[in-house]
Parts: sequence; structure tokens; C-alpha cells
Amino acid sequence: MPFLMPGFSPCHHSGRMPANTTEYGTRKTLVYNTHFTVSPEQGRKELLMADKKFSATKMVIPCRISFANIWEPKSINGSEEKYSVSCIIPKSDKKTIGEIQKAIEAAKEDGKSRRWNGKIPPNLKLPLRDGDIDRPDDENYADSYFINATSKDAPQIVDRKVQPILDPMDCGSGDYCNVSVNFYAFNANGNRGVAAGLGNIQKVRDGERLSGRAAASADFSQLDDEDVLGDDMPDYLG
Repeated sequence: MPFLMPGFSPCHHSGRMPANTTEYGTRKTLVYNTHFTVSPEQGRKELLMADKKFSATKMVIPCRISFANIWEPKSINGSEEKYSVSCIIPKSDKKTIGEIQKAIEAAKEDGKSRRWNGKIPPNLKLPLRDGDIDRPDDENYADSYFINATSKDAPQIVDRKVQPILDPMDCGSGDYCNVSVNFYAFNANGNRGVAAGLGNIQKVRDGERLSGRAAASADFSQLDDEDVLGDDMPDYLG
């Protein structure tokens, strides 16, 4: 069970879905179909206590998404095809950053016994990166941290009401989303560190697209019945 973050619509441990969702970045109450209302902080505690399978390495990140290869897997530099997304988190969101750091530390502790022979190695590669340092030429990463999450499996992509989004144009780079991730330790080919596994995505609201491809609504205006192709169209289109 992931952390309960502001703006996320989690499943109750009974399997029933919440009756409504909250907006990105707010701390309004959540109402569950179990007929009780809790604050995000209270709900989080109850969910974690109820779910014995909860993992401290899993959480939900409220963020703006970029480089969103979430509809089709993509190979980078000849590597295995994967689904991936870059989660951009403002540095001002200290609560989320703090939760990410705790989850990464939990992954380190898990890796100490599972991957690294009882010791946490120095100079680990870590998933939380500074946009001002690692992407100084991209204004979308200014004053922000970011995490790149990947998965071999396709993420489920849902709307604010946890209904499936089926049109790729309805969710993509630039939109504001909740992204579930699982941090895990790795030790492969001499590289050791903590990586972020991509879970699922909930779109919260539209954002200015970063893909460079405009939506149809931005390219065209409405045409009435009498002037089907517009005033300035050439004769051969009339």
C-alpha cells in the first residue's frame, strides 16, 4: 500500500474505492465508501496500520510529469524497452521531498541485506536528483527535484475519479499527476544504488504540454455550418 499523499485517491484496504478525490497540492479531507471521513494524515495512519503488507519503500508522488513514455515502451540507447516518466517536484514541497528521502533510506536498509552483503556502499546512485544541477538548461526543472521511474509493465492511467484514461492525448508530458513508485536497491554490472520503479498514474489536472505537440483545440477554432472551412480558406477547399 503506498503512502497517502495529498491529492491521491487510494484504495481502502478493504478493496473499496474512495467516494471522491482531492486536488493536487491541497490538504482537504478524503471521504471513503466505508462511510467515514478522515483527514489525509489520519487516513494515512489508519491505512498503514490496517495493511500488514505495507512497504516503507512505496509511495505516491504528486508531481508534474515529463518525458512521459507511459503509453508505449521505449528503448533508450539500445536498452530493453520500458515505460518511463520523469516526476518533477518543486523544492518548495518539503513534505513530499521528505517522504521521498525516507522511502529511499528504507530502500537502502533493504538493499544492505538483500544486495550489498550487510553494508551500505559509499557513492550510491540515488534517484532523487536536483533539476538546477542535472538539467540546468531546462526551465521546467528549475527550482525542482526530479525522479525518473521506469517499469517493464504498462502503468494503469486513471483520472481524478479513478476511471481509466484510454486516449494518449488526455495524459502526457506537462500534466499534473499522482505517480505511485517503489524504490528498490540494485547491484548490477558494478553499479550500485537505489532506483524508482513506476507503478500507476492518476491525472489530477492539465498542464502546458512539454512534448512540443499541440492539442487540436489549440490549432483550430470552431467552424459554423454556413462557413464550414472558414473565411480564409482557398477556393479549392470550398
